[in-house]
Amino acid sequence: MHAAVKMILITFGIMALPWQPNAQDYKVYDKLLKTYVDPNGKVNYKMLTKEKTAINQVLDQWQKVNTQKLNEKARLAFYINLYNLTTLKVIVDHYPIKSIMDIKGGKIWDVDLMVLNGKTYSLNELENQLIRSPYKEPGIHFLINCGAKSCPPLHAEAFTEKNIDVLMEKRTRQFVNDVHSNTITPKQIKISKIFDWYQTDFGNLILFINRFSSTKISNNAKITFMDYDWGLNKQ
Repeated sequence: MHAAVKMILITFGIMALPWQPNAQDYKVYDKLLKTYVDPNGKVNYKMLTKEKTAINQVLDQWQKVNTQKLNEKARLAFYINLYNLTTLKVIVDHYPIKSIMDIKGGKIWDVDLMVLNGKTYSLNELENQLIRSPYKEPGIHFLINCGAKSCPPLHAEAFTEKNIDVLMEKRTRQFVNDVHSNTITPKQIKISKIFDWYQTDFGNLILFINRFSSTKISNNAKITFMDYDWGLNKQ
C-alpha cells in the first residue's frame, strides 16, 4: 500500500484495507458501524463525514469483487452491506441534510452509484434485481437501511454468510414488535408502510406478522399503514 494512502487511513482512525479485494473481509466497514452507529441504529453523520476516504476505499474494493464466486449466503450479505454503505456514503457526501429525500429531488435511488461485474447499478436496481428478485426473502427488508427514521434500524455490525440467517430472524422479530414502527392488537393492526410497498414479498400480511408478533392477530383484523417518516436517522 502506498505510504500516503496508509497515512490517510491511520489519520482517520480506520485500519488500512487489504490491497486485494475480498468480499468476506468487512473489518473496516464493521469498525465504521460500531464507531458511528448506536444500539438503536442511529448514525452520527457529523462525525462520519470525517471517514469519507475510508468509505470510498471500501466501496472501491468491493466493486472489484466477482460476486459470482461467492456462495448464496455470502453474496446476499455482500449485497446488503453494499446497499447500506452506499446509502451512508450518499448521505455523508451531502451532509448536513434533514432527509435523504433532499438529495437528487428524492430520486437518489435511481442514480447509478456502483459498478458490479462490469455493470452499473442504482440502489433500486441493487435491491430489486440482485436482492429481492433472486432471493425472494421478505426478511431482507429488515436488514436494508434507507437512512430514514421509519426505516428498520441500521445494524451496527456487518452481515456475513455466518450471521445473516440469525440476524434476519432476530431483526424481523424486533421490527414487527417495535411499538414505534407498528401498533398491533388482536383486532386491528397499524403497520409500517414497508408492508404496503412490498406486500408481494410478504404475502398474507396477517400470517406473516403472526409468525413474529408477540400479540396474535385474528385473521379478519383490520389493516392500516403508518405514515413514513423520511427524517434522517441521525443521533
